[in-house]
Amino acid sequence: MLTSFRSRLTFANVVAVMALFISLGGFSYAAVQVGSKQIVNNSIRSRDIRNGAVASRDVKNGTIRTDDIANGRVATVDLADNAVDSGKLADNAVGTGKLADGAVSSGKLADGSVGNADLDPGAAVAKGFASVAATNVDGPAQVLSFGGQQTSTAADGVSAVRVGTGIYDVTFLANAGKFSGVDSVDDLTWQVTGRNGFSDGSVFDAASSANEDRITLRIFMRRPSDGTVLDASFSVQFSART
Repeated sequence: MLTSFRSRLTFANVVAVMALFISLGGFSYAAVQVGSKQIVNNSIRSRDIRNGAVASRDVKNGTIRTDDIANGRVATVDLADNAVDSGKLADNAVGTGKLADGAVSSGKLADGSVGNADLDPGAAVAKGFASVAATNVDGPAQVLSFGGQQTSTAADGVSAVRVGTGIYDVTFLANAGKFSGVDSVDDLTWQVTGRNGFSDGSVFDAASSANEDRITLRIFMRRPSDGTVLDASFSVQFSART
């Protein structure tokens, strides 16, 4: 019987049998392919997924939340142009250090958002200013020039009186618009400069007074080198702190 089987074993028979097994094996492989329906929910873990196997097209829109992203994983290159607008920024989240030099122009400032408190005293809008000539006699001192946003332009709009050596009271009267926002000297900021190049001045606020109609500033003139009080011509200007 074995001899009879061997006599019938030809190359064609062997190839035919191999083809049959390959065909049956391929069918069997196809029959056991696993689809989504065969996978139990939550059964596939992170380690079961090959690195790089999940592409953007495999992720449903809106399914990735903030909690799914590790801190620091989203960089600038991951953001589309103009993707971050003001609505996505927390209040006070952008500080000076986040702004490039020259990034804030006048067009980016809201009307009324910059007050005198935000400006150098020399750049603030002056409610009043005056230049006064020194005198060595107590009494009225000559006002060389005066003006200001809310100072009266009448002849007596500004007056000055010497009350002691190097000490002057300068009084400003308001125009019809009043000195808005001024109730006391605490509402003011000022600047005093000597006109002769060798003197400096300051305001003694305890002896000064201010309201919306009238402001009087007591000026002390001194020699910067030793602090000696002296009579010297000066200029003074004031503005509101806000």
